Amino acid sequence: MDDERAVRDMLTDYLQDKGYEAEGVASGEEALRRLPEFRPQVVLLDVMMAGISGVDTLKRIKALPQETCVVMVSGLEDVETARRTLTLGAADYIAKPVDFAYLDSVLEAHMLMAHLDASR
Repeated sequence: MDDERAVRDMLTDYLQDKGYEAEGVASGEEALRRLPEFRPQVVLLDVMMAGISGVDTLKRIKALPQETCVVMVSGLEDVETARRTLTLGAADYIAKPVDFAYLDSVLEAHMLMAHLDASR
């Protein structure tokens, strides 16, 4: 999810073109409402959003009973924020503009891990 419509639409279109079932939402509040129904394996979450911040949204997602892999996305090169989100349970941290080859490798790794966890 990303509060910038152009970024959100670009990521959603890219993921759908790659065969993922993807849905873009504009805010942390909307994401938290959609999670129980949509039940994504991976969430791309912008760090800086209006309303509930990405960091606070991450905390709330990690408190839910369902296992969801959260990958933080940010236009800021902030090592401390990256470290903090990883400590709070984010699986990875991707800088904007998004390097799609790197995004592909991150998604493949986390989807594989989710598949292995589900088969146990």
